[in-house]
Amino acid sequence: MTWQMADIWENIAAAIPDKPAIVDGDKTVTYRELDERSTRVARNLLDLGCDKREFRHPRRQALQLGGI
Repeated sequence: MTWQMADIWENIAAAIPDKPAIVDGDKTVTYRELDERSTRVARNLLDLGCDKREFRHPRRQALQLGGI
């Protein structure tokens, strides 16, 4: 079975949704919040006409995740 980055991310977010994913000083984003935000960004990009294939390249996904 081939795992996509999105599959791995969804499994992590489902397993520990309320744990901190990002901490910056007094600001914390949980895995659930980060998953919701990334899903919203992906849907907006698709609505703007981006091709789904753009999200499949692992390096691109890592860069996208870092930019959220």
